[in-house]
Amino acid sequence: MLECTDVNSRPSADDDQLNAKHNVFQIIPESAGPRATTFRGGVVYEKRTGSGSLTYRPNSHVATIYLVPPRGLAFAFGTGEFQTLGSSAGTVTVNPADIDGRLIWSNPCETVTVSIPPASLQELAQSENPGSSLELRPGTSRQPDAHALHLARLMKAELSRKDTGNGLYLDSLITIFGIHLLRNYSVAIGTPARRGRLPTLAARRVQDYLDENFSRKLSIGELAGIAKLSKSHFIQAFTSTFGQPPHQYVLNLRLDCAERLLSNEDVSVAEVAYLSGFSSQSHLTSVMRKLRQNTPNQFRLLKGA
Repeated sequence: MLECTDVNSRPSADDDQLNAKHNVFQIIPESAGPRATTFRGGVVYEKRTGSGSLTYRPNSHVATIYLVPPRGLAFAFGTGEFQTLGSSAGTVTVNPADIDGRLIWSNPCETVTVSIPPASLQELAQSENPGSSLELRPGTSRQPDAHALHLARLMKAELSRKDTGNGLYLDSLITIFGIHLLRNYSVAIGTPARRGRLPTLAARRVQDYLDENFSRKLSIGELAGIAKLSKSHFIQAFTSTFGQPPHQYVLNLRLDCAERLLSNEDVSVAEVAYLSGFSSQSHLTSVMRKLRQNTPNQFRLLKGA
């Protein structure tokens, strides 16, 4: 299945080999930006203009890094509901192979998209944890991913060179990015958790529970009970799995909710704070300034710009 509302032409015959391994590139027109394929995977730098939507099912693992803050952009997997992307450069979306992805946008955006075949990523997984079987989690980064953004900017710069860039250098960047994906956006399957991570099912139970209950008061004991771990073990395993401690993870969920609510000018900042789980308007402002580098009022001004 491959559809795209803003692409009217098919790839040329010269691109058949590239598209066979990375069919996601079929929905990105040649005019959008330079692209390359390497031993490890493929990468394309893209500037979208106007608005549009697309639905696709990649045959490789696909990760998109937003080089500028995405605005008016929402993403969904399978038949799930659309989620508005975070409004910061460094936002990452991860679409594993053979999982439907849906995207809608109403403003221009600038991205680097990396495509890595499953066999290639599994090879990296074996070098990372011999004997393990890792599965990428579909979704978006809860906060800006500074390391992914840095790698994306390097890939953009190399792709934009007049001499078409160094293939070996691009391959190295894609390999490093692949390892970053495994360390931050995957879970172990079919094997016990390694390096102190939560087992796959426990991680999903905790994540689903937090998605439904982040706006109310939560305790470590409550979450540890869901994972069937002691409090101290849970904190360590959660941090290793999600890249941040439980408290910060919940704060980012609340901030994501607050930003969605702030997009509605009819909802007061005090109401936004209450609905998203903050104790007061000042608490929301303090946390937002620390973690998102702006305040509720500044966020609304930027959204209206």
